[in-house]
Amino acid sequence: MILQRLKTTLRTRREASLGDLSREMEAAPEAVETMLDHWIARGQVEKRAPACSKSGCSCGKKTDGALYVWTGT
Repeated sequence: MILQRLKTTLRTRREASLGDLSREMEAAPEAVETMLDHWIARGQVEKRAPACSKSGCSCGKKTDGALYVWTGT
């Protein structure tokens, strides 16, 4: 199932942006966001704002918006 694949991907990576997950899943961002909403509702995923400022990121990670973090088991 595609929800299981998303779960496995996010559990392995621990955190990822919507764009990264969309590319990994080979699906439209809107579709991936809907799937993420499923895991958020179940308390397994958290949507977090990136820690970077508008002037740039000092951590070296490039993000394209919020980060999705696997918090479940």
